[in-house]
Amino acid sequence: MVGRKHFDVARCLRALPTGSTFTMRLVEPKRTGFNFIASYSMPKRMRSILDTNETIRFKADGTVIVQEMPNALIINKINDIFDSYFGFHDNELAQTIWEMISSCKNFNDLKNTLMESEINDFNFPTELYFDLWGSVDDYRNGRLGKIEMPMGKTAADKKLLSEQKL
Repeated sequence: MVGRKHFDVARCLRALPTGSTFTMRLVEPKRTGFNFIASYSMPKRMRSILDTNETIRFKADGTVIVQEMPNALIINKINDIFDSYFGFHDNELAQTIWEMISSCKNFNDLKNTLMESEINDFNFPTELYFDLWGSVDDYRNGRLGKIEMPMGKTAADKKLLSEQKL
């Protein structure tokens, strides 16, 4: 595929069945003096390529696998948990943890999976495991994207009604 545009290569790679194995040799592109300039308007056909829900994984043994990308909701929720405990967002760590815990059936399975992995070097507090399991359970049951109004903010609240009249 040398000499093809990157979206042609992406189209061919997307056509491969999910889970299939193939070999890829990477070649450095030709450089011009205008590589730093990006177009402000993206062509419509490129937008559809970027909207796909698949990603390419390069394994350590040299194989490449096309996998389905995790949902951004769960990755953002895991990042929010990291932010509340440690004060940082790390998409790669969140995605790695999601890939590990997505197949867990219960809380104990999740905790054992993380404790037996190299992620255990972070010495996460026990409360973090509970929050992660709550997020996984919410994601699986479709409750993650819903916004709930707290009980103290109902229209029957006299204080809220008096503030609205002001």
